[in-house]
Amino acid sequence: MVDEKEESKELEPQAADGEKDDLSGQVMDLKNHISKLNEENKKHRLRFKDEQGQREAALTEQGQYKALAESLQERLDGIEKTLPSLKEKAERFDVWSQREADHIEKRLASVPDSWRAVVERAPNLETKRDILAALDQSKNNPVPGATASAPSNANAEHDPKEIARTFLKQRQNGQVGRKGLFSKD
Repeated sequence: MVDEKEESKELEPQAADGEKDDLSGQVMDLKNHISKLNEENKKHRLRFKDEQGQREAALTEQGQYKALAESLQERLDGIEKTLPSLKEKAERFDVWSQREADHIEKRLASVPDSWRAVVERAPNLETKRDILAALDQSKNNPVPGATASAPSNANAEHDPKEIARTFLKQRQNGQVGRKGLFSKD
């Protein structure tokens, strides 16, 4: 019996050592598994944090777009409120412009042919009107010393085209006011 007790004592430490090795192996396996799970959890947390940041950025951006859209809508509403009056003004201007063009066309009938070409080449209605006004003024206030029997010099500044060019140049330079080319102011 003593031999059996010794054998059992000898077997117990061996069995205990084997179990310890087996248990320590399992513990190591569990620790490895836990560390893998922790790494996987960390990846999931980081991905969730990134996704959350992207969602917040998208919501912020969406809020900015919403604010921009609201401000643009306010500006559009203001423009739409003034649009009818602008259309009305544009229509009135078109009517006035057509009347002015018709009036100038009627006045062109009484203008000498040499001046007609000058007036027709004028860039806009205002310039045409100013040239016609200058012609009317020259008819009403003839140049002193100019008579019907006075000799004409074609190269002088009495050529209608040359007078018109001079008038337009002086007007652009600010030398001639609204009263016309032949005014004495």
